[in-house]
Amino acid sequence: MKSMTGFGRGEVENDQMSVVIELKSVNHRFLDCQFHMPRQLSEWENALRQVIKKEVARGRIDIYVTIEFKVATPKTTHIDWEAIEQVLEETSKESQKRFGFVPDRARLVTQLLQQEEFMTISEKSIALDHYQELIFKALDLAVAHLIDTRSTEGQYLHAILVEQQALIQAEYENIMMHTETIEQEQEEKLLQAVRLRVGEAIDDTRILTEVALLLERGDIHEELDRLRVHLQQLTNLIAKPHPIGRELDFLIQEFNREVNTIGSKTASIEIKNSVVALKTTIEKMREQVQNIE
Repeated sequence: MKSMTGFGRGEVENDQMSVVIELKSVNHRFLDCQFHMPRQLSEWENALRQVIKKEVARGRIDIYVTIEFKVATPKTTHIDWEAIEQVLEETSKESQKRFGFVPDRARLVTQLLQQEEFMTISEKSIALDHYQELIFKALDLAVAHLIDTRSTEGQYLHAILVEQQALIQAEYENIMMHTETIEQEQEEKLLQAVRLRVGEAIDDTRILTEVALLLERGDIHEELDRLRVHLQQLTNLIAKPHPIGRELDFLIQEFNREVNTIGSKTASIEIKNSVVALKTTIEKMREQVQNIE
């Protein structure tokens, strides 16, 4: 059993650069990978997603890729000399016309070169092949770390589910213990009530038939049988190695359905108290199941 909550980190480096990949995972109905990485790596997004998909079935995963270079990257310089020349000519002509002098052209060129409109310096892009091996190796390490943390959290969730299952089992046994006694008491009360209202004008066979019909409406044996089966299914399910979150979510709904029916059918205070306790435990279990892969 694995949780959908976890963290993974992988770091790989060589003489030129270091690559750090961090994975942050939370619960989600499906696998949702969100990448945060340099734009030049976007064409690898699908290949990176496939690596994660092989190991992770569900959860929202934010992938952060950081690349740091150990050596200065090559740079290119672009100067728009044509634009500078036009500015110089226009400035000289208008300055002479308006003010009677020509500005220092060398000083003006120096000032223009400090502006991005006339000169830009950019780093040369490094071929993607230089990144590939390091990035996929870092991702493998990060995914392995993520699986470890999700497994550790999964063990914690497993222990909680086992504890909650024991509580459900205890309340189930408590209901079973009271059911037979309560049915006998209800039968006696119904017989007495019927006789008080109709006296001896109706035979016992007719009375017993009517009482049996009334008791059948409040019969909870079928729900208890299904509840017992669900408890066994839960035992089997949480022992499976593959992702079980969706199956568990459905099973919890079935638990809740049976308990609600039991509560609606019975008038016994003892059983209703058990139903309240069962609903509380099942709700806590449902909250935990939302985090299971």
